[in-house]
Amino acid sequence: MFCVMTATASEASAGRRNCIQSHLINFKINICKRFFDCYIIETGGGYRVLSALIKPIVRLNVKQQLILLFVIMLTPILVLNNYGNYKAEQVLKRHVTNAYVELNKQNFAIINRDIDTVNKITSTVIQNPFLQQLNMSGLDPIMERVERYETIEKLLGSYSQGAERGDAIYYSLYVYDPHNYYFFAPNFPQVKKAGVYFFTKEEEPFWFRQAVEQKGRGYLMFMDRLSPQAEDLKTLTYVRAVNNIYLGAGTIGVLVVTKMEAKIGESLKSISLPDGEIYLTDMNNRVLASSTNSTGEIIELPEGAEFGDPEGTVDVITDDFIYVVNNNHMLGQKLVYKVPVKALLQQQNEMKRVIQYITVAYALFGLIIITYFWRSLMTPLQKLAFFVRKYEPGNRVPETPKRGSNDEVSVLISSTYDMARG
Repeated sequence: MFCVMTATASEASAGRRNCIQSHLINFKINICKRFFDCYIIETGGGYRVLSALIKPIVRLNVKQQLILLFVIMLTPILVLNNYGNYKAEQVLKRHVTNAYVELNKQNFAIINRDIDTVNKITSTVIQNPFLQQLNMSGLDPIMERVERYETIEKLLGSYSQGAERGDAIYYSLYVYDPHNYYFFAPNFPQVKKAGVYFFTKEEEPFWFRQAVEQKGRGYLMFMDRLSPQAEDLKTLTYVRAVNNIYLGAGTIGVLVVTKMEAKIGESLKSISLPDGEIYLTDMNNRVLASSTNSTGEIIELPEGAEFGDPEGTVDVITDDFIYVVNNNHMLGQKLVYKVPVKALLQQQNEMKRVIQYITVAYALFGLIIITYFWRSLMTPLQKLAFFVRKYEPGNRVPETPKRGSNDEVSVLISSTYDMARG
């Protein structure tokens, strides 16, 4: 833009002022075009910004515009970063949970297979002729009773199976002996010993009638104590009534398999969850066996995990844990996986931290660029604007500020000072 000087001094002074202002307006418009991509048209002798969104921005001073530019550059990155991390977490949780559902089903099938193995052994024991000949009539000689007792005890001992680290499950037979015909047999049941135990009406265990009412159906049961005479030792048992198969009626006794938590624990320990816990519970959420030392405790499940779908499996994802629950209503059991979300997302959190570091580095780089433009572009323009506002025609014009470059800003400053000098 070239300024035309008029003849008179007053007109020349006014012309110089208008020319300087015109230069500044034109420079601001070029800055707007470069940084904000404004749509500008020329009308008469002035300029008007069309976009209503850009108008408030143009009214800001240059410092505020630069800060706004930095915020506009950084905000989408932060928003997209957070949204991407959130969606990635949701997708990862869902994929991992689906894998745990299938793993839970397989694990439950293995546990049921172990229980079925015990059930088949109890069926074999029940069909043994020596056990079926056991009666409380009192007509057989004492020596015959002793021999029968020893034979059955050896039979039960032979079926005891070793488990991991030398632990074993033990088969014991409890027989109701109201007249104390087998007075010679010990009556102090032990958790870690197979044997035959006789009891009178006063010594009847609390679980005996319940087992008889099941009519030969075996089930898992947690016991704080086997009987009033037994040692005070908690154990998971498999309980099954022994019916007389020859008479077709009547109950001989109840088979109790102790230390079942050792056998089921083998199946639970074969599954490795990242800092997770595995529980086999009854329908009241009482722990029958677990990967932790919580047998006999009541665990709490989140809302929605009490009843499963038609296949018996349901999963619930909370803020802190992932629950996978497999309900077997026929057996009255649940297999529960409890996996902390923190452990699951540990690797992803490490990746998130890397992305955050990159974002911070990007922000610092952007801040350095903004600072550079501020020092090399905006600070000289601010000084020039201060000079133009304070300039009065006829006053002494100071020396033109020196800059180390010959860019557009330097040319503008030099031209403005030269026009002020006349």
